[in-house]
Amino acid sequence: MGAWVALHCKANSEAMVYQKLVEQGVETYFPRYEIVQRDNHRRRSRPLFPGYLFVQVDLEQVQPHLLYHLPGLIGVVAFGGKPAAIPAEAIEQVRQRLDQVTTVGGPSLLGLQKGDSVRILQGPFKDLEAVFDGALDGRGRVRVLLDVLGRLSRVELPAHEVQKVAPTQRERRSRGRGRPLLAH
Repeated sequence: MGAWVALHCKANSEAMVYQKLVEQGVETYFPRYEIVQRDNHRRRSRPLFPGYLFVQVDLEQVQPHLLYHLPGLIGVVAFGGKPAAIPAEAIEQVRQRLDQVTTVGGPSLLGLQKGDSVRILQGPFKDLEAVFDGALDGRGRVRVLLDVLGRLSRVELPAHEVQKVAPTQRERRSRGRGRPLLAH
């Protein structure tokens, strides 16, 4: 069993290089996730690492033309002229992380936790703030709590329609006259 190495590909050529390597019987990993496009609601596959894919090869045994003369391939990621070996554990961690990305509906939702503030980006609730209640497994949808007439209502939305709101830093004021406090 060989070592895992990263291949650097030309822009938007990763899928073509991946297909050629698979056809040649090379163990290849091209991590991708699906997103739903905002304008037409179609699912589209995106590379997790644009411009890169991973192969497991024995660099002593592989024929040079196999890796160095593929259309769309720039080369093997190397340091000091020596291909950079990637531990199998690191590839497994990428696989696990990709499963998490897929479960929550894309990389934009990775940092969200239940209770975080989100802004709704489109639809009838556009520009309203809500509270993130959770991702709905693999369906590309999330549940948020929306304040409607003083009551919190659960609303399900496509994951791409929400975005985490950065916590605002409230200006601190003194108790007496309400003067602004200086930050240290």
